[in-house]
Amino acid sequence: MIAPFTIRIATAADVESLCQLWKSVDDLHRAALPALFQTPSAVWPAPEIVEALIAGPDSAISVAKGEGAVIGFVTRLLHRRAETPIRPARILLEIDNMAVDPAQRRRGVGQALMAAAKDWAKGQSADGMDLNLYAFNHPAARLYEKCGFTPALHRLTKEI
Repeated sequence: MIAPFTIRIATAADVESLCQLWKSVDDLHRAALPALFQTPSAVWPAPEIVEALIAGPDSAISVAKGEGAVIGFVTRLLHRRAETPIRPARILLEIDNMAVDPAQRRRGVGQALMAAAKDWAKGQSADGMDLNLYAFNHPAARLYEKCGFTPALHRLTKEI
């Protein structure tokens, strides 16, 4: 039987678990893109950065908790963009970082975290949600597509 999980807003008590999961995301990016990501010389993510994201006011972290442990998280940043001559004013929620413990994947944890982010964005009067995704990360791309995200920009890069 698959154990249930709950989604809630992160608290200071979650910082250590969040840092461990966040490191797993950074390790994945370092392994796939060593020219872009290096091993930090200090503890990363720094607990005080995670605490600041939890405290807001224009950021929040949701956690998925199952079997007494944090099994996933999503960080959210709210951006207020002023009107320009070619773009209307918008409030956008940026999904800044997301991770689900590999042993807990394919249980709906990621979709539940994204739904919580969407609900939070609605409560902040956001017009939309954005995220960045590296091309190598096919599992994340499938999750985001299931959650209704569509490509809006293709950024190309070349090492010289």
